[in-house]
Amino acid sequence: MAEARISQDEFMCSVCLDFLKDPVTIHCGHSYCKSCINGYWDQEDQKRVYSCPQCRQTFSPRPALAKNTILDEMVEKLKKIKLPADCYAGAGDVQCDVCTGRKHKAVKSCLVCLESYCQTHFDRHEEFHSRKPHKVTEATGRLIDEHKNHDTVSAAAQRTEKQSFQSLSAPPESTDVNANLKELKKISDRVSFTNIVPWTRNDFLQYSHHFPLDLNTVNKNLRLSERNRVITNTDTDQPYHYHPDRFDYCEQVLCRESVCGRCYWEIEWRGVVGVFVSVSYKSINRKGRGKECCKMTEARISQDEFMCPVCLDLLKDPVTIPCGHSYCKSCITGCWDQEDQMRVYSCPQCRQTFSPRPALAKNTILAEVVEKLKKIKLPADCYAGAGDVQCDVCTGRKHKAVKSCLVCLESYCQNHLEQHESLFKGKRHNLTEATGRLQEMICPKHDKILEVFCRTDQKCICVLCTMDEHKNHNTVSAAAQRTEKQHQLKETQRLLQQRIQQREKDLQQLREDVESHKRSAQTPVEDSERIFTELIRSIERSRSEATQRIRDQEKTAVSRAEGRLERLEQEINDLRRRDAELEQLSHTQDHIHFLQVTEI
Repeated sequence: MAEARISQDEFMCSVCLDFLKDPVTIHCGHSYCKSCINGYWDQEDQKRVYSCPQCRQTFSPRPALAKNTILDEMVEKLKKIKLPADCYAGAGDVQCDVCTGRKHKAVKSCLVCLESYCQTHFDRHEEFHSRKPHKVTEATGRLIDEHKNHDTVSAAAQRTEKQSFQSLSAPPESTDVNANLKELKKISDRVSFTNIVPWTRNDFLQYSHHFPLDLNTVNKNLRLSERNRVITNTDTDQPYHYHPDRFDYCEQVLCRESVCGRCYWEIEWRGVVGVFVSVSYKSINRKGRGKECCKMTEARISQDEFMCPVCLDLLKDPVTIPCGHSYCKSCITGCWDQEDQMRVYSCPQCRQTFSPRPALAKNTILAEVVEKLKKIKLPADCYAGAGDVQCDVCTGRKHKAVKSCLVCLESYCQNHLEQHESLFKGKRHNLTEATGRLQEMICPKHDKILEVFCRTDQKCICVLCTMDEHKNHNTVSAAAQRTEKQHQLKETQRLLQQRIQQREKDLQQLREDVESHKRSAQTPVEDSERIFTELIRSIERSRSEATQRIRDQEKTAVSRAEGRLERLEQEINDLRRRDAELEQLSHTQDHIHFLQVTEI
C-alpha cells in the first residue's frame, strides 16, 4: 500500500515543544497536548475569553476538548521509532557488513550467510528468508574464523552467568543513587521549564543566542560571512582547506556550539531554495552521499490511517469534530445537513450528539500530512496482473516483479529488489529481466543453473552434465554460444535490412508513379471541367434569353387584351344604361313625351 515517511516534527505540540500527549484539536484547527491547552486556558479563565496560542482566534465559552483519535494513533506509532543514540558502531563493536558509509552496530550474525547485520538490515534479512529461516546468533566479530560452517549459536548460558556475576559485583547502593539522580533531573527540568518558558516573542528573544557556524564542517559550495553567521549558497567551490569534519557532498554545515534540552530556532533566508534546520549528533557522517548525513527520526505511515469513514477516501480538507473523530469537511457537512430539521447533530462513528451545530475548521496537522501522502500514490500498474511475473517475496497481493535472481532463483518487485541489492552488495548476484521461466533455467537432473551449451546435442546443460552424459561432447559456455548466435542473427538482420531497404525503394517508386498518374490525369479533368462550365453558362444564358422573350410577348398580349376588355366593359355599360332608359320610357303615360323622346 502507499506509505509516506513522516517526520516526528509534524506531530510536536507548539506549547511544550514536545511530542503531542493526549492530542486534542480546538475549533480553529490547531492541535495541542490536552494538558498544555488546558493550562494555557486556565490562565485566561478570569477574562472568560479563550484563545489559540498560534493563530490567536478567540472562543467563548471555553470549548470542550476531546482526544483526536487519528493524531493519537500516529503519535503512539511514532513513539516506537526513536533513533537510538548509539546506533553507530564504536570501538569494540561488531560492524554491520551491509551498511555503506559509517557502519551501524550489528545486532545479529547469520551462520548461513556468514555476515553480521544491524537491526535494519537484519529485519530485511529475516523478511527475505522467511520461507527458509537461517540460523542466527548474537553479533560476533569472529564469525568466519570461529563459526564458519557451524550450525550452532553462542553459549547463552555462559553469557547469562557472566551477566549475573557482573550484577552481583556491582555495589547495591549504586542502583538507588542512579535512580534518585534521574528522578531529581526530571523534577529539575520540569521546574525550570515551568518557571522560564516565555509566552511572547520579546520574552523569547531575551534568552536568544547567536550560534556561529563551524568553518571546519562547511561544504565547499557554501560561503560563510559576518563572523560565520551568514551562509551563501554558491555555484563555485570555496578555497577551504581539507578537514576530516567537512561535508564533502551534502550542502550542510554544523554549529560550532552544541545544545541540550528544548530549543526554539529562528533563521532568516532569501531565494527559492528552502533551508532545513535540525539537531544532529556530533558523530554524524560527513562523507559520501549516504542518507546518514541528514537522517531524521521518521515513521512509515500508511494512507489507510488517514481515510475518511464516510467517503472511504483520503481525507480532503480534514476537520475534527468535538468528539475527536476526523472527516472530510464536505462529508461531515453533508451528514449534518440531513439532520438540520432535528437540530441535533451526531458523529457518524461514535454517535455522540451536539447541539447547536459545531463550527468546523481545518485540522492543520492532518491537512499537512494528507498533502504529503497525496504526493506518493503507488502507480496503478504496481500490482501483478494477468501475464505479469509476480514478486516471490511479497505477501498478500503480489507486486509485479522487475528482476529475477539466478542465484536465489526468485523474482523481485522494485522494493524487494532494492533490499536484495543492499543485502548482497559484497557478493553481487546474477540478475536478469523478470521471468516466469526460472525453473526452466535449472537443470532438472542436477538442480544447477544451465550455463553450458552442448553443440553436439544442441541443448543447454549444467556444469555437472559435462562430466556425465555430455562428456567429450563439443561444449561451450552459454554466453559464448549466444555471442556466436548473435553474430548469425546480426548477419540475418543485415540481410533483412537490405531487403527492407529494397522494398522501401520499390514502395517509393510506386508512390512516385501514382503521383505522376495523378498529375497527368489532372489536366484533362481541368479541361473538361472548363468546357462543361462554359457549356453550362451558355445554356443558362440561352435559357434566360428565351424566358425573357416569352415574358415580353406575354406582356404585349396581356396589354392588348386588357385594352379590349376595357372597351367591351364600357360598351356593355352603355347598352345597359340605354336599356334601362327605354324600359322607363315604355311605362310613361305622356304620349307627347314618349313620341318626342323616341324621335331623338
